Amino acid sequence: EASAQSASEIAASFQGSGRYPGIDRFRNFILRKGTIIFAGEPGVTGFFTTEKTITRAGGDATRLFEGLQVRPQKISPGIGEYRPGVTAYEVTEDSLAAFGIVGANPGYGKGGFPQIFLPNWELRTKPLVSYSLGNRIKPLP
Repeated sequence: EASAQSASEIAASFQGSGRYPGIDRFRNFILRKGTIIFAGEPGVTGFFTTEKTITRAGGDATRLFEGLQVRPQKISPGIGEYRPGVTAYEVTEDSLAAFGIVGANPGYGKGGFPQIFLPNWELRTKPLVSYSLGNRIKPLP
């Protein structure tokens, strides 16, 4: 008998192979209607972070995405570039989600920032405002 995967199981399934070999630990929780969460743009995948994290990064893409262990896109040999901005989303209904502290993929930064995974995020959020990020270029190994 098939059973639906929990939010934390879905979040973990995006890790453990390929570009993200480590698997962070997640726990399920209820993400309340009206909560504001943030995602890197373009290319939202269902992974978000908190407003406090965005404030701590201070508009610095390298600080933000190393804390979230996000791989930069290769733009030329030896040079990568992080996403140009983040968008704030309002959660439109109480939703099952997953929460974890980033840390299992240290090849992309020190981690330590909180991450939220929201399944079917497109149906449960509305975009509010986008912010540009600086310090986006990073040397690649």
